[in-house]
Amino acid sequence: MLYLKSKAFVYNLFSAKPYIPKDATQQDLFLSKYPDFDGRGIKIAIIDTGIDLYLEGLQKTSEGHPKIIDCFDFTESGNVETSEIREIDSKNYLIGLSGKKFKVKK
Repeated sequence: MLYLKSKAFVYNLFSAKPYIPKDATQQDLFLSKYPDFDGRGIKIAIIDTGIDLYLEGLQKTSEGHPKIIDCFDFTESGNVETSEIREIDSKNYLIGLSGKKFKVKK
């Protein structure tokens, strides 16, 4: 049985925006000490079948840039083909499956 002590955590868990429990993770305290440690400049690839691209928290970074660069919908597709290997070209660019070109930092 799940027992939750914090009402704020329960609110965040079941609210319309449950994706970041800011109170439970003390995000405000952390960002007040380290204001630039908010993920800027970091890129993450997620392979999933259930991401909601329209969530408010997935739209813009703290600097106003789009958070989602590219997306493939794997819903009901079963296996994801991962055998194709893409190489970085001589100018440090990687061309993704969609044809989008990504600059890779050294």
